[in-house]
Amino acid sequence: NGTTASTNNSNSSSGATYIYKRSGSTWAQEAYIKASNNGASDIFGYSVSLSGDTLAVGAFWEDSNQTTITNGTTASADNSNTDSGAVYVYRNNARLFEVPELFATPDSTSVLLTWIKSGGTAIGYIMSYQTGATAPVDCASGTVVDVGDEDNYEEFGLDPSTTYSFRVCSEDGLVESEGMTITTTTLP
Repeated sequence: NGTTASTNNSNSSSGATYIYKRSGSTWAQEAYIKASNNGASDIFGYSVSLSGDTLAVGAFWEDSNQTTITNGTTASADNSNTDSGAVYVYRNNARLFEVPELFATPDSTSVLLTWIKSGGTAIGYIMSYQTGATAPVDCASGTVVDVGDEDNYEEFGLDPSTTYSFRVCSEDGLVESEGMTITTTTLP
């Protein structure tokens, strides 16, 4: 539903979920989510679970008569089963192939990056870096290296005793992940 909350308060206690994202030390609202079939007293958002790119939102007083799992945005508007409850699952396609773990091993003039492959349909990895404690904003900023389908990369020719920040993104040929970041300092 975008980042703007609705000003329509006609369905009392229907519920909503707000998603925030941290960038550096700043938090910003990234999404405002309402159930497609919201109704009064559904309490959408009473329980939530977030893992990587997937968000599950519970609405324990949702009254739908729906008994099957659906794909897409359709949900039954029939409220004949009082307080039957529902779970809504959302995915952020920009994070589908996120690198789950990233490690840096510095030397005096190089840094070895290793990561856990993201799996799924990821076909390759892109790495970007810059000096300082702030990572590039995406994998198209800073110094960019197409790593291919590897789970490590060593950048040589760095300055000793210098702080570098790295971002590693996975991609599937169509979508590039937001990437995982790490900051390290080369040895003296």
